[in-house]
Amino acid sequence: MYKLPKDFTGSYLIDQTIEVLSFAQYHFDIFFSNSAWMHVESGYSLFSAGEIVEEAEEFPLKATTIIQLLGKRVADVYVEGNTNIGIVFSDRVLLIKGDLEHYEAYRISDGEHEVLV
Repeated sequence: MYKLPKDFTGSYLIDQTIEVLSFAQYHFDIFFSNSAWMHVESGYSLFSAGEIVEEAEEFPLKATTIIQLLGKRVADVYVEGNTNIGIVFSDRVLLIKGDLEHYEAYRISDGEHEVLV
């Protein structure tokens, strides 16, 4: 739907811990320790050691292993292709896909400012 701003880095997520993962029928939310959050309605991929552990292209999710990210600290964040966000942990990478053509894919906030993709 929209692209990330050219200057977006997501650096405010680095060193933050995932405190809450909230699941609904057609989305999930991630809440971080510094009041930042993500509302995800798009697909995602979860990687471990460079291999895909889980991939979801549509909702509702029937089962998920991303619950294992609870309590994990964010080591790094990267942007891929002006729409995707990679959240790097010590042993996993969660790639949130933002390439839905006609629909909102996700919203991300530092607790004050919100970006819609």
